[in-house]
Amino acid sequence: MSLPEDVIFDILARVPRCEYPTLSLVSKQLRSLVTSPEIYVRRSLLRVTEPCFYALFYDSRSRNCRWHIIHRKANGNRCLVLIQSLPAMNNVASFVAVDSRIYVFGGSDDHTKYYALSIDCRFHTVEHLPKMPVPMSNTIADIIDGRIYVIGDHYYDKSKKVMLVFNTETQLWELGTIKPNIEFGYSPPSSCVAMADKMYINDYHKSYVYEPKKSKWEKEEMLSSNKWRNACVVDNILYYYDYFRGTYDSKQRYWGAVKGLDLEELVPKRNPHWIDTVRSYSGKLALIFTYEGRTPYYLWSAEISLERRQGGEILGKVEWCDEVPVADNLLQVLRFLAVMKKIRVMEMTSNVRRKNKQSLITSLPEDVIFDILARVPRCEYPTLSLVSKQLRSLVTSPEIYVRRSLLGVTEPCFYVLLYDSQSGDNRWYIIHPKANG
Repeated sequence: MSLPEDVIFDILARVPRCEYPTLSLVSKQLRSLVTSPEIYVRRSLLRVTEPCFYALFYDSRSRNCRWHIIHRKANGNRCLVLIQSLPAMNNVASFVAVDSRIYVFGGSDDHTKYYALSIDCRFHTVEHLPKMPVPMSNTIADIIDGRIYVIGDHYYDKSKKVMLVFNTETQLWELGTIKPNIEFGYSPPSSCVAMADKMYINDYHKSYVYEPKKSKWEKEEMLSSNKWRNACVVDNILYYYDYFRGTYDSKQRYWGAVKGLDLEELVPKRNPHWIDTVRSYSGKLALIFTYEGRTPYYLWSAEISLERRQGGEILGKVEWCDEVPVADNLLQVLRFLAVMKKIRVMEMTSNVRRKNKQSLITSLPEDVIFDILARVPRCEYPTLSLVSKQLRSLVTSPEIYVRRSLLGVTEPCFYVLLYDSQSGDNRWYIIHPKANG
């Protein structure tokens, strides 16, 4: 069976990414498709990007810190997978997720004092960036308007605090914005967030705010009243995990809490020696921590949706939660990031596909086409049926439902019998989920 190349990419882009490892085992041709840059271009254009959760663990066997991905299997369960292609990381470097990349800055020794690199999370490759113009350690970082603000101790003089700015568009350091001797606190900076176009920093004792437009540092007394750490921001509200008793509204300058969550009941005991980390993506929160006294270890992860009501009250709802087994040699989780694997608009050009090379697609066996279509959410079938008569005949054929049953990807359909006042008849209607949910 032969389908146009654009149609194949449209179909594959709609398949949940957790199915890609299975599809890649079918043939070399299919593996090249699901790992190609074109598939991420198409997913970004269709807005079907999904978050990926990355956890940096200390491995007691190798004595290295390595990135693992929290992988969702086709059956919905999650597991930790070591990313073999990525090198060991310095445990005190700063990490910032920007689109499909993780930026890494600084470290704790002579080898990492100028360290700067980016990780392409679509293909798990590493690109070395221009070295930091000032040697630094104990760095923290976050992004505002495409610029990453890196703050930390001067490597040779820990009493001096330094701020550098890296432009993610030009992939260069902005030398004119270097602050060689920032005056705030005496302790190393421990946490930071970008909120309302400002940088908020915590140094274990006090909180400080930096406004790039004014190039000015100030103490933030209200934020200093709570010991926040490992925080994130959604719609200019800071969230950190203290059973979600900790939220901070930067505009109104008051502390609040997320209502409607009973995480103490979901996870009655957590390990106090492991980091409780919350991260934001697409207006939601991701949370991880481990159980206390459990053998083997389990990483507890959850997705929390948020609803902000009139008057400022914030309601939270656990969309899903899961236990992820952790190997005995993974003693500590050091970092946790949520990454959206997508392509920037500037990369979505007509010349994305490789020129002067054979097309990735010639033809695919009929069984493979049915296997791919069976994994596409059924709510996408009406859209796919408009592409061509051939595709319409495939998504409406009995074979596709046989294949879905064999794969265990059947979904319920809800039917409602309604009275039509115009015709005077009772008619059946189906409650159909659209592709956007």
